[in-house]
Amino acid sequence: MTTLLAFALCLLGFNLLCISMSRNARLIGLTPLQPRQQPLNRWLGALLIAASLPVCCLHYGNVIGPVAWCGWMSLAVFCIGLLLSYRPALLKTLAGGSLWLKSPG
Repeated sequence: MTTLLAFALCLLGFNLLCISMSRNARLIGLTPLQPRQQPLNRWLGALLIAASLPVCCLHYGNVIGPVAWCGWMSLAVFCIGLLLSYRPALLKTLAGGSLWLKSPG
């Protein structure tokens, strides 16, 4: 269960980083973030990715945990890349938690 949590944190974090780029936000179907909101989205995405490291270390131990963390990050980036390429509308539903950062209008 903790490995699923680590993967979910990585996936949501990389999705936030993806949405913070205006080109990707338009591709997904969202209005691009205002420039003052983009750093907040990037920091929140980075914090979610960083939060998955202790989860991996808790499950796998301090030796293998960072290696597993790199693996989960790689898998999350691969999934985001595939979804962005072939089904960008699915990333909009994944971005549900970050839509409160979306610019109005």
